[in-house]
Amino acid sequence: MSRRPLAILGLCLLVGGVVGYFVIGSLLYDTAIGLNASAYPVGAAFQHFAEALVGTLSNTVSGLVWVAVIVLLLFGLSFAWMLHAVRALQAAASADLARRACELAGALIEPVCIQLIPANIQVLRQSSLPRN
Repeated sequence: MSRRPLAILGLCLLVGGVVGYFVIGSLLYDTAIGLNASAYPVGAAFQHFAEALVGTLSNTVSGLVWVAVIVLLLFGLSFAWMLHAVRALQAAASADLARRACELAGALIEPVCIQLIPANIQVLRQSSLPRN
């Protein structure tokens, strides 16, 4: 496995740990001590919606909603970043295999090689010219 996906995995874990400790930990603590709903962004709207569903609540739900939103954002960003890294690795590997196949086959299948690797058209044409 390449080092890039492993490095991105480590970076995602590090960012998740830092955000989890400082941001999510703070939100959970503030929720547990019973801050007013107005202490959170859009807290009053979340509280009004939750009270319409459940009834009267002893604590605010805004902190928990923001925790869930942040966790889902972290998961989505980490997933997208890892997916991009793995697909880039797979694309590089498949391009390398196509390049090697064309080099091994030589001039016998030059039109196929040209279709597989448009960037190497000039190189392939030059390699198949007779040498003086």
